[in-house]
Amino acid sequence: MRLINRPRPRDWPPFGPESRIWTFNAVLALIAAWAFVAWVSPVAPSSSPVAMPWWLLAGLVFLAEVFVIHVHFRGEAESFSLNEIPVVLGLFFVAPAGIVVAQLVGAAVALGLYRRQAPMKLAFNLALCALQASLAVAVFNGLSGGGASLEPSHWVAAFAATMLASIVGVVAVATVVSLVEGRPQPAQLKQIVGLGTIVPLTNTSLALVGVTIIWSDPRAIWLLAVPVATLLLAYRAYIRERQKHERLEWLYEASRILEGSTDLEAVMLALLEHLRRMFRADVAEIVILPRNESAEALAMTVGPGESVEPMHPIAEDHRAELRARLASDGRSLLLPRSRGQGQESSAEAFGLVDLIAAPLHGDSHVSGAILVANRRGAVSTFDTDDLDLLEAVSRQAAVALENGRLEASLARVSELRDQLRYQAYHDPLTNLANRRMLVEDLERRLDVAKEGDRVPAVLFVDLDDFKLVNDTLGHAAGDDVLVAVAERIRKCLRTGDLPARLGGDEFAVLLDDAPDLGRALLIARRLVDTLQAPFSVEGRDVTMGASIGIASTNDRSERPDELLRNADVAMYTAKARGKAQFAVFEPAMQAAAVERHVMPADPPRAPANGEPILRYRPVVDL
Repeated sequence: MRLINRPRPRDWPPFGPESRIWTFNAVLALIAAWAFVAWVSPVAPSSSPVAMPWWLLAGLVFLAEVFVIHVHFRGEAESFSLNEIPVVLGLFFVAPAGIVVAQLVGAAVALGLYRRQAPMKLAFNLALCALQASLAVAVFNGLSGGGASLEPSHWVAAFAATMLASIVGVVAVATVVSLVEGRPQPAQLKQIVGLGTIVPLTNTSLALVGVTIIWSDPRAIWLLAVPVATLLLAYRAYIRERQKHERLEWLYEASRILEGSTDLEAVMLALLEHLRRMFRADVAEIVILPRNESAEALAMTVGPGESVEPMHPIAEDHRAELRARLASDGRSLLLPRSRGQGQESSAEAFGLVDLIAAPLHGDSHVSGAILVANRRGAVSTFDTDDLDLLEAVSRQAAVALENGRLEASLARVSELRDQLRYQAYHDPLTNLANRRMLVEDLERRLDVAKEGDRVPAVLFVDLDDFKLVNDTLGHAAGDDVLVAVAERIRKCLRTGDLPARLGGDEFAVLLDDAPDLGRALLIARRLVDTLQAPFSVEGRDVTMGASIGIASTNDRSERPDELLRNADVAMYTAKARGKAQFAVFEPAMQAAAVERHVMPADPPRAPANGEPILRYRPVVDL
């Protein structure tokens, strides 16, 4: 098993994960050198009937390292090859030191010159290769007792040698992953260990068949080419099928994310994190286009690394042209990385290594796009299968986006409806209930009240001398006083009482029903005392009072307007008594009020009755 290089952010600290990996590489190389000197050098060459030169074995190692299968593990790509075949052949037909040399030379050419691995990963793989070869020689020689033969004990020794080498490879790769990203996930490590056991067993069995053929008649070795090729194809077919199964699981998980919350921004953030894991990518971005030209396009980006940009207006950056292209074409986009040295991929023009992108199609327009970029690992890039998978996710995301917009629109309509209702039933200055709400609530209480039962009571509050505040300090100061009055009224009431502003300097309070007027009188006294306290307005203390009229009924036939009128009449009676007073309505008050309103009709008849006529001249014209 080999570790395939993966690009890392350039801004990592010099003593971060890369430094730890270089240290681990040095330790691994020292252990391999010690194992070669201690376990390999003392071993004498085998006495087999066929002697294979080390350079031929190196060629087989090169071919084994070129034709490999890759399994991705936490962003790293582990390669499983047929390398156990040249190892087993070397144990039977090559000198021990030649086995290690052949492994190093073949792997160096394949990984360094053919795959062009980064120096850090190349150093790790070569050190691991030397250690595995040395361990295989030591185990095989120790269990077989030296020499080579076709005895079953030698077969067991070969199996033990390759299995130990494979286990060491799995542990070394898991250690590197832990140094980079922390503890590996147990589920994924289990898959790697499974392949790391099955592949060496199969390869070793096939290699022992080859050893038997060469031992008997080297001319028949070509017969082994067909099963070897078939085995390689079977490995790759298995990996493809496993990847298809994983893709279905990824797609199901994306569906679950899109259906799991009503918070659109949280859903999109979870989806982008999921896409990074799904495609083993370092960057994922979603762009949401506006429905009209006056609005701004929005984007959310996750990566590179741990960076997260929440939903924000799109800036004019190096990816602006790419976003515009997706919005205008409405077609998916695949830009793989360049395979040749010195060649620049199309994605690099946008500041990316490689990318796939799929539009979000709304009912009649492109509503946005999803972009995934910078595939992790140096041996793979995005392909048409990845693009098909992203298109499937984008279709689900488009539906979720449209549903989210619809839900947002419905929520906005509901919010506007609630705002309109609030405005229709509340005074905009004091946020108290207005006359409409007071009348409707009073009417409801009168409808449900029973004869002789609890009494609805209304307090009509009129501020004394409030006009002087407006005339001397201005209407803005008057509004401040009204707001302060409303707050004091609220503090005098309990839950269930309804304070309201009827207009101007007139307020009303609908008290929760009570068996009698005892509580209404108590609240009226409290309001009179509270409103007599000075108000601080523009640095000045303003003192005024309030006159309050109280009216109640236990007659279901009485209407809200009548009850409010009675409270109004009682308020004028209280004001006539000297202001800052309160009075309870009595029928006699209504007769006096009617008499006051009728009196102005008498003066026009005064000249005919010989009565004096009063004339006056205004002093100030208002």
